[in-house]
Amino acid sequence: MVFFALSSYLFGMKWVNGGYEGFKVMSFLKKRCLRIYIPLWLTLPMVVVVEYLVLHLVDLKTLLFNIVGLGWVKPFGVAGHLWYITLMMFLYLVFVVFSRLRLDKYRLTYWLVGYVALLAVYVLGESHFATFSSVAPVITVFLASLLFFKSGELMEYCRRWAKTVLFVTIFALLLSWWMYAQGWHDTHKAIATFSSFSAGFALFMSLLTFIKATKENQIIKYFANISYEVYLVHLPLIPLTTYIFKQFGCDNRILMIPLWLLLTRLLALGVHKATQRITLLMNNTK
Repeated sequence: MVFFALSSYLFGMKWVNGGYEGFKVMSFLKKRCLRIYIPLWLTLPMVVVVEYLVLHLVDLKTLLFNIVGLGWVKPFGVAGHLWYITLMMFLYLVFVVFSRLRLDKYRLTYWLVGYVALLAVYVLGESHFATFSSVAPVITVFLASLLFFKSGELMEYCRRWAKTVLFVTIFALLLSWWMYAQGWHDTHKAIATFSSFSAGFALFMSLLTFIKATKENQIIKYFANISYEVYLVHLPLIPLTTYIFKQFGCDNRILMIPLWLLLTRLLALGVHKATQRITLLMNNTK
């Protein structure tokens, strides 16, 4: 959820700094496709290997669906999170349209009313939003578009009310954790999903606020540059790290964490560097 918020925040700031110009559709989508698919394709061989080592399974249909970015339809057992590729492409199309509609002119108050109304829809219409696939796109579009259009205003508000933002973040995280502890992710899936998206959004805003983030901030720049690659590789590396430790007869999860973090950073950097080189070669070839 933090990754979605980060992507939308960076999009929003770029749009604001560009003078609120509408995106050129084909040029915009071409750049976004290259940015999304090259790292994905570089990551998939590792995912296939981990899937085989851990689950003893290699499904060609699943691989083909994920190659074209439809992990939502056929997720890997060790990398189900690749479903978000489908959603990100949808969001890019939404941003192209929204940037021309100028929804940025709507005040934050109206967005807040929309947020409350969306929550009411999930509370009252649970039976109609009972699956993750039904709920996630609507929540993501709302929160992502909010950050996209109001990233600067939100940051100003958060800096002014930093303690309030921290309190809301802690409350949102605890509420979401409580819902999942109660099993709401099965019995009240829509509401539980809404809470996790909201908590992720609040956590992102809190992190930005308390590290005094600006567009020149080196921490944000560094994280933003490799965040997509980190997202891609982090999940399949968990079962891989577990598998490696089990080969040595060790099952200590506390010891696994440093190795997992190290592998995640190294592999994410490797995929990022390779993506940059491939993109550069493609641009030079033209």
